[in-house]
Amino acid sequence: MQQNHQDQQPSRLLLPRRLVTHNKEDKFELTTNHDLLERTKNYLQNLQYDEGADIEEIGLDTFRENCKDQRYVEVKYADEMPSALYANLPDQLTENDETMAFTAFVIFPKDDKVYLISEDQHTAYTLSLINTNDNQKLIDDIFAADDKYAVTPVNFAKGRHYIMKDKQVVPKQTYMLERQPNTFFLNALFSSPGEIHDYSDDDYSRYYSNNHQLAIDNKTYELNFNHNVDSSEDQSIQDKIKASFNKMSVFFPDQETWWFVGYESSNHTITYRKFINELPIFAPYHVSKTEIKMNGDDISNLQMSSLTIQTQLTDLSEDLELMSGTNTLEILRNNGIDTNDIEDLQIGYRWVESPDSNHLVELIPTWHVKRDGEWYALEDLVDMSDYDHLKLRYKDSGDVFPWDDYLEDTKDKPVEQEATQEEVFHNSDMETASETEED
Repeated sequence: MQQNHQDQQPSRLLLPRRLVTHNKEDKFELTTNHDLLERTKNYLQNLQYDEGADIEEIGLDTFRENCKDQRYVEVKYADEMPSALYANLPDQLTENDETMAFTAFVIFPKDDKVYLISEDQHTAYTLSLINTNDNQKLIDDIFAADDKYAVTPVNFAKGRHYIMKDKQVVPKQTYMLERQPNTFFLNALFSSPGEIHDYSDDDYSRYYSNNHQLAIDNKTYELNFNHNVDSSEDQSIQDKIKASFNKMSVFFPDQETWWFVGYESSNHTITYRKFINELPIFAPYHVSKTEIKMNGDDISNLQMSSLTIQTQLTDLSEDLELMSGTNTLEILRNNGIDTNDIEDLQIGYRWVESPDSNHLVELIPTWHVKRDGEWYALEDLVDMSDYDHLKLRYKDSGDVFPWDDYLEDTKDKPVEQEATQEEVFHNSDMETASETEED
């Protein structure tokens, strides 16, 4: 049974985030229908490429201009995907998997080619198939989806994104806040739990044993783990990501809600983010983001939280109405933030403590803006008192959502504030113990 689970890992990792339809009138619509995303993922994984055919490279602007009067589907991912993760891609694209990454596939009806989009390289790669592309039914079903909404393409600092043209209704969610005990992580992360030395103080619970370092913030419950060990033989990106995916199941029973969102080739960090209802969650102290580095099948570095949410209180859900993406862009421009300053713009859930109980977490849908690699919530960048008609509101009553009940001193601050491992481990007794053992 374990082997079967591992065989399914790449399939789980490669689920697209969005399907964007383009018709002959140059109009775009977008769906996040889960069944269609699954079907599209399976379709792409089963394509057979012609290894002998040349891969043609086309400038992205030229490619888009050439197909502006054609019917197609763009399959968008959460972030840049390493080409090595797609085992069936032609070898030319996976040989140098440290650098090759892409953001989308483009598929045309009954075409004998598919197109791989790299926003970073600003290039479309033409991949030839062995057989004619039998995708008419899939494309027709995506176009016929009744949950699509109109979007407009916008070029940001790191490529094209699709922004909603109409208001969106998204439910506010409430969850019970749960915490894994420190002993759980000691048993999961240390090879010899019986030999652990405790260097805890008022600020951190700190543990050390045989080059394993663990520190858990006693206030925020942010967790940092480091295992100083010589690197094993070179691993492919695919093997690193698969190994990290395997380890994620140890820490998260609800692993299906954690999506692979990126691989940083410069330091080999693999990032997962928690999603609810196909929407990302943004929060400080790694409560909704896990960063992991692998050395073979072992974790060499881990940043996550011992806090988690699994139990939803459905009777506390309420629909909220958000302004359109186009209105959001207009507000940002009015406040000196141009599209060239933005890397991404999307609706996501903001994780906040409930004002009614510190045992509850509320997930509030709001617009999030990515700038200089950091995510910001719109309400922290813009004074919304000048835009009363566009404020976040309860759909049924029309009342403005009371952000002041939830937030304090967040202006111009990223939503994902987090400690660095240098801050956590430096100048601690645990660091001294580590140096003594190495000597």
